[in-house]
Amino acid sequence: MLLASAVSAIIAAVLSPEQFMAWGWRIPFLLSFVLILIGYYIRQRVEESPVFEEMARTKQTESAPLSTLFSKHPKKVIQATLVFMGNNTAGYMLTGGFILGYATNKLELQAGDILNIITIGSLAWLISTWIGGVVSDRIGRKKMFIIGWVLLLAWLFPLFLLIETRNLAWVTVSLVVFGAFMGFSYGPLPALYAELFPARIRLSGSSISYALGSVIGGAFAPTIAAALVGQFNTTVAVSTYLFIWVGASLIATLTLKDRTGADLYPQEGATGASGGHTEEAGPEHL
Repeated sequence: MLLASAVSAIIAAVLSPEQFMAWGWRIPFLLSFVLILIGYYIRQRVEESPVFEEMARTKQTESAPLSTLFSKHPKKVIQATLVFMGNNTAGYMLTGGFILGYATNKLELQAGDILNIITIGSLAWLISTWIGGVVSDRIGRKKMFIIGWVLLLAWLFPLFLLIETRNLAWVTVSLVVFGAFMGFSYGPLPALYAELFPARIRLSGSSISYALGSVIGGAFAPTIAAALVGQFNTTVAVSTYLFIWVGASLIATLTLKDRTGADLYPQEGATGASGGHTEEAGPEHL
C-alpha cells in the first residue's frame, strides 16, 4: 500500500494533471507486476512452520480442513471475519481511492498533494502496525484490539471534518492519525488468527476469515462511500457507515477469549483426521 501510493505520487508529480488522468494512472498498475514476481520468489523460499512440520511428522494433518472448519468452528469464522471487517473497511478509505477521489473531485485539491499525504498516512499505518503487534505481545491481543477500535471510532468523524477544511496541514493530520490508529487493530491480527484456530485448520480458518473480511468489509467500501455522499451530500454518512463496521468489530472482539501466548501445537497423543479431531492446548495447559 505504501509503495502503491508513493509510486502514484511520483507519477502525478512528473506528469501534468491532464497526462495523469489520461494515461499516467495506468503506470502504477503495470509496475505492480514486479510485486507479483517478488511475492512468488519469497513464497518459493519460505519454510513450513514448525507446527505444520510436527503435524506432518505425527500424521495429524486434516484431510478436509474446509469441511471441518465450517462444521465444527462456524462461530470462530464469524468472529474472525467481523474482527477484520472494521479495519479493512476503514483501510479502503485511505488506500482504495475514495479519499483521493473525494479530495480531488469534490474539494478540488491537487491529486499530487493528496497522494503525498496518503503516502505519509500509509507510512504511519506501517509503523503503528509494528507497534500494535509488539505491544499486543505484552498486554494481550484483545486489549490491543480494543484500544485500536476505541481510538479509531473516536477519529472517524473528525477525519472528514479536517479533510473538508481544504488545508493541507489539517488533511495531513487527519490521514496520519487515521493510519496510525488503524495499525493498532491490524498489527495483532496474524497472531490473533493463529491463536484462534486449531492447528489442523489454522491455514484454512485464517485465510477464509481474512478473505471474507476483505470482500464483505473493504471491497465495496469505496463504492458504498461514494454512493452515500451522492445520496446525502455529506461525509457524515460515510463516517456513520465506518462507525457501524468498526463498532461491529469491537463487539466481535469483546466476544473473544484472549489466547495470547497459547500453545500453537496440537495436544500430545491426539489423532489426526483419520482418528478424530484434535485441538491445541489452551492457556490452561501451558
